[in-house]
Amino acid sequence: MTEAFALKSQILDLERSFATLPREEDLVQERLDSCTYPVLSLPNEIVALIFVHFLPPYPKPPPFRGLLSPTVLTQICCQWREIALACPDLWRAISLPEASGDGNGLGALEMAEQWLNRSGCGPLSFEIVGLWSQSPEMLAIQYRARWEHVTLRSRHRPLPLDILERLGDLHGPCTLERPMPLLRHLGFSTDGTDNLYPADVPLLRSVVIHVGSRRFARMVLPCSQLTSLAIEKISVLECAPILQQVSNLTFCSLGVCSNLAVNGDLPNIYLPLLEGLYISDPWRRPMTGFLDTLVTPRLLLLQIPEGFLGTDSFPWNKEKRKEALQSFITKSGCTLRLLRIVVSELLGKDVKVYKSACPSAKVELRLRTKKSSRS
Repeated sequence: MTEAFALKSQILDLERSFATLPREEDLVQERLDSCTYPVLSLPNEIVALIFVHFLPPYPKPPPFRGLLSPTVLTQICCQWREIALACPDLWRAISLPEASGDGNGLGALEMAEQWLNRSGCGPLSFEIVGLWSQSPEMLAIQYRARWEHVTLRSRHRPLPLDILERLGDLHGPCTLERPMPLLRHLGFSTDGTDNLYPADVPLLRSVVIHVGSRRFARMVLPCSQLTSLAIEKISVLECAPILQQVSNLTFCSLGVCSNLAVNGDLPNIYLPLLEGLYISDPWRRPMTGFLDTLVTPRLLLLQIPEGFLGTDSFPWNKEKRKEALQSFITKSGCTLRLLRIVVSELLGKDVKVYKSACPSAKVELRLRTKKSSRS
């Protein structure tokens, strides 16, 4: 009997304790609600700067969706959403992904329009990739005066003609007639069937051209303005006239396609300010003599396939390659700091050969698989 009474008394004590717990919970929650989290006490300007550093460095665009998209910042809390939507720098770099057959293309266009509306009045980085059943170029054209970095490319066709035609005259050449006062970088792909005449682009300094299998496009570029030029898949005969006009280049990347030697018919190409030169051979065929046409007195970095050295009669002779390299350096009067030779196999003795031809430079041998051996 005494034991039963003791248990009942214990139960009553526990029930009284349980009855007070909800009230204690409410008191704790009230204290928590009255606290200010340190991050939420930061000024909006500081939070906005943190948000901007969350993204890839401009002009590289962030993804439209996912954890690395700026839209994530609008989904944390109301305060952060207001800050993100009021920060134009979060929305100024846009890449339209390739449209798929599931209808997501239209959603991407609508999202791009939202980003553009949030981007304020500053410069834009705009990239249109792939085939589209809709018309993203019409959206882009509205903001052409704000273009700073623009890339138009496709994985399945050489040139997004519908874009460039709408930028100019539908019945004439693809002329970028209207002023683009902020444009600094232009990248596009072409199959060589259309002309391109960028007009009023006073700040344009960098051009990247992805060339298709047909003849190189006839283009009138502001060559004297350019400081950076990259061209993929172009023959020497098509490339030489362009290089003769871009005397202010400091960087140049060329994918030279030819299995012929340059026999001296080409004049010297003088690039007095060039500091970095990357040459590749998309066809992976030796072509000698091209380097002999270049005069680059300020060149610091040279990357070149081994098949572009030597002579037509001895394209694979190591000593002839050494002589060709020495001849180029002597003719240009340059002092290389980095010499990178793209090779089909790594041989330690080759490093010594090229090092003796260019003692001032660090020599790297790089496999076509992008693995390298350094000295």
